[in-house]
Amino acid sequence: VHLSNVQFDKHCKWPMDADMQVWKYMAKMNEAFLAKPYYGTVISFSHFLPRRGLPFDKTSKKAAKHVGCEIIDEQARAIGSKMHIYGHSRSKYAQAHDGVRYVNMPLGFETDWPKDTQRRLMMIFDGKKLCTEDWGADGEPPLGYVKRVLHAAFFQMVGLKEGDLRKIRAAVHRMSTIPGVQAVFDPLGSRKKEKAVFAKDVWPELESLSYEATHGLIVVADGVAALKAVFASNAYKTEFAPVIATASSKTVEVDMPLGLDLKHEKKPDPTLLVFPMRLSPALTEDSDDYGKLHRAAEAINKLPGIEGKIAVALVPLGFGKLAQRDLTQELGLSEDKSAGCTHCFVVWVDAADSFKMLAQSKTYGKWRTAYQSNLSKLRGGPPQMAFALPMEITASAAAPKAEKKKKLVRR
Repeated sequence: VHLSNVQFDKHCKWPMDADMQVWKYMAKMNEAFLAKPYYGTVISFSHFLPRRGLPFDKTSKKAAKHVGCEIIDEQARAIGSKMHIYGHSRSKYAQAHDGVRYVNMPLGFETDWPKDTQRRLMMIFDGKKLCTEDWGADGEPPLGYVKRVLHAAFFQMVGLKEGDLRKIRAAVHRMSTIPGVQAVFDPLGSRKKEKAVFAKDVWPELESLSYEATHGLIVVADGVAALKAVFASNAYKTEFAPVIATASSKTVEVDMPLGLDLKHEKKPDPTLLVFPMRLSPALTEDSDDYGKLHRAAEAINKLPGIEGKIAVALVPLGFGKLAQRDLTQELGLSEDKSAGCTHCFVVWVDAADSFKMLAQSKTYGKWRTAYQSNLSKLRGGPPQMAFALPMEITASAAAPKAEKKKKLVRR
């Protein structure tokens, strides 16, 4: 930190050159800690800004002289830091540069905030991965942080008998009576275009990427507990599962946070497209490439004129701290049928033709290039799949806020 000619404290006297030696002396004090081994996800901290280009209050002409020091960044990178938390700038910031995410969540002075405004904290690690989520100082997550759970299952059921189809739909209807659960079962395609027509008229790749699947089940649950109740119910265990076991020759099942809002009322042909994919193990969620992948997906949501017509989300499989395999066990299911997939790209459209328009756009082409270059090349299941289903569910991505239990007061 360069302090020459900046008299914050006129009583502070340095026994060395304040401009050229103080910052070197302070940096030298870190060297003992730089030599220590660090494991897992490394998060580093400093009061001052660690590099150029980060925002700060420039109202003072000499502000740049005392806000930061570049050697902080060198030292943070030397220990393999993936996230660096800093202060002093009084400017909220959370962006990655060259593999490191830089975060500042200033609380500031009380005078910096409107009266009666609750100042918020920021969660930077959720127990599984790095994140940057605003958080209430009272420990309550922000509205919309907790997501609903999406369970998507696809079956190869060539020659499905009408009697078996009636049993399946009756069972799915009973699943939907479980509190906090909506479920639908349909042939692949959309309501107006069966799978073969959808592939011919809208998106030819559906035929090959769906791997001969014919039907699908979509379950949207308010939380893991509600989804677990589905798989523990008689509707699933004694009515749905036995028919699927005999009628389906292949099954793919994935679970994930619901990353977008679903709606079917007053839509011409609402459709949900689910793209399970197996991304490279080198693509960690704190990497620059993963950030680029997310930005390519988000660019679709920012296309002009698509509000109410198209929405997309890229989400990891599993839920919360649970990876797909762990979640499968938590749900009481005997086998992980995700085919080794790690993530899912989900697309909601108001009509099949909206997806046709999207698939032909340059923005979608950039997304396609971004994810295809990051698909896993390891042996195993297919690196990518795709399924389309009619969407007859309306649900927000955000789970409803759980009601607090009232404390009993004895009188």
